[in-house]
Amino acid sequence: DETSQSPAMEAWFAKVASPEWQAEMGYETNVTHLKEAYRGWDEPSNPTEYNDYNPVAHDILQKAYAEKVVKYFATEYQDLIDGYWFDHATDFACNRQYIVDAIRGVGGHQADVPIAVQHETK
Repeated sequence: DETSQSPAMEAWFAKVASPEWQAEMGYETNVTHLKEAYRGWDEPSNPTEYNDYNPVAHDILQKAYAEKVVKYFATEYQDLIDGYWFDHATDFACNRQYIVDAIRGVGGHQADVPIAVQHETK
């Protein structure tokens, strides 16, 4: 399991599955489900891994990224951010609407900054 070799991913899964975040964001999950979603997210073209894909947990990961990571920076650095660029942002890797809502939900200057979401298909 590649995800167990990454302390950062292990910490992220634990945080997303924490009772505090679950209560705050209105979902239920556990680390195992998040790992299943990550394997599907990481290797969508691999049928063996894709069979483990958990769409509910995948959505939770996308929502947590937007609400807890992107929104943190939008709130913390409001007027210092002139725009956002999300590279390699496939629909499978991120939920663009969650990201836009998280940034614009901060209000003020953040409501009008440009948000670029790009994925180059080769």
